[in-house]
Amino acid sequence: MRLRIPERQAHVPFGLLGGSPVAPVSRSLRTLSTGAVTAIIDLIDDGHGQTSVAAADHVKTHPGLDRACVVHDGHMGEVTSTAERMIAAPVSTVRAALADYEEVRPRILTSQFTDYRVESGGHGAGTRAHWKLAATKKRVRDCLVEVAEQGDGSLVERDANSSMVTTWTVEPVDAGGSRVRATTTWNGAGGIGGFFERTFAPKGLARIYEEVLANLDGVVHG
Repeated sequence: MRLRIPERQAHVPFGLLGGSPVAPVSRSLRTLSTGAVTAIIDLIDDGHGQTSVAAADHVKTHPGLDRACVVHDGHMGEVTSTAERMIAAPVSTVRAALADYEEVRPRILTSQFTDYRVESGGHGAGTRAHWKLAATKKRVRDCLVEVAEQGDGSLVERDANSSMVTTWTVEPVDAGGSRVRATTTWNGAGGIGGFFERTFAPKGLARIYEEVLANLDGVVHG
């Protein structure tokens, strides 16, 4: 992906963006038009990013972004988000808690998860569960997840309604503790919408799962 910058533009100091999550996007933002930068900042939804549909709508309607054309091959790419936490508990204890979709899972999910229910199973592989995930205020995913277990003990949650897959990995660390990692992947959009999705969505989703892992830590030690 590369940015074509219009000939007539305002050179905006990078410091104008302050501590906004938009800052890491690209050094090319230093030469975007003032209107384009404003439109990009408007895309951020409370630090969690924005949907690709909303990003595309902004590009269509905002003159600044119309002039700063984004060139993309149009193909979808895999997006990955990862959250990690060290928990002072044995691997077996942490894995057992993660695999308990009946009692533990509803206790550790954050407010972004709603309409949670177990449709079949309830413990580890073979479980089928439903929830809605509000990744942003304007985007809610309706997830119907099927759980499988890998040879290394990782739990894999595949959403039947989308390409989203979340893998929970628990590894031993020194002093009998555990490193817990939640890795979520999905097929992102193409074009300008995909650019914003790949830039902001992983960090927003990681923040959600960091809270889930913090709650898991509390339940394990509760």
